[in-house]
Amino acid sequence: MAFRPFFVMLVGTLVVASMFAFVVPQAQAGLVPCGASEDDPSTSTIDESFPCRPCDLFILGHNVFTFLVVQVALPLTVLVIIISGVMMMFAGGFPGTGQNPGLKTKAKAMLQTAILGLLIILMSWVIVNTTIVWLTGSQQPGGFPWPWHTPQCAARPPCYTMCLNNCLGQGIDVGLCRVSCDIQCD
Repeated sequence: MAFRPFFVMLVGTLVVASMFAFVVPQAQAGLVPCGASEDDPSTSTIDESFPCRPCDLFILGHNVFTFLVVQVALPLTVLVIIISGVMMMFAGGFPGTGQNPGLKTKAKAMLQTAILGLLIILMSWVIVNTTIVWLTGSQQPGGFPWPWHTPQCAARPPCYTMCLNNCLGQGIDVGLCRVSCDIQCD
């Protein structure tokens, strides 16, 4: 019967941890939104088969930052918070054993580090955003996508898409179709 409180704490921890378990939806496209050999049909708004343009570099940077924050930093922070909470619970000791103050100190340090790290990541975005808006006066600088934190390249003209579809439908090589449509629709 001495293990009953331990079993209840373990089951409780697993139930609470399962509440934080979530499936991060896959991005609709890869990190690089251009230059692929063929278009991914699952991404209706992006045609990855188009050649890369300088504007796509901004989209790549945005995709990398979003991936690191949403799919790496946030789940990692939640995991560290859960682990430090479990360590804090076990710092009180098991039935029949003494307390473990060293484990409690370690758990507090882990919790503080995780929260501080997430705050630094989020505050870095605020600082960069404030600096860019202050320097540019909320106006689009020449040659840069605006707003800077949601870059979008100019869409391909409908002429290009129609030309490419017609050309590919005739069985012509993709590279030749792209060159031909660039000339026709430019």
